Amino acid sequence: MFLLALAATLATPAVAPHQASIDHRGSGYSVSYHPRMETKMKTVGVATGARMSMQRCRWTTTLQVERQIARRDEASAHATLLPAASRTFSGERHGHCSAQGEAKAAIGADKIRDHLASIAAADRGDALAQIDAAYSLAQE
Repeated sequence: MFLLALAATLATPAVAPHQASIDHRGSGYSVSYHPRMETKMKTVGVATGARMSMQRCRWTTTLQVERQIARRDEASAHATLLPAASRTFSGERHGHCSAQGEAKAAIGADKIRDHLASIAAADRGDALAQIDAAYSLAQE
């Protein structure tokens, strides 16, 4: 089981977080959107001794987005998982899932980058609201 998780992790396409900058109330903020991926795999079908295998590996990957907001002059950031930004990909291939390492890689880094960019564009208002809420709490 450990090897299966390790193989799936190693096959994850390397996608850099999407970066954005926001200037609000005289301060600059760095906003980054990080992909969080979880893959589930299931082997279906039968494999008989001397005959061709009928097994297939079905996989489903859930891509979630984590937003991190930090002031430009500070190292610490406030992280929020964006539930509305969740997207699911699925597919299947011939063979047993124990040899399945490409489930996440099959999605492709381009699709992940495009999803992060679209979420970042749609999230600007919510990010500003979160900055305002943190500012209000700090003033009290």
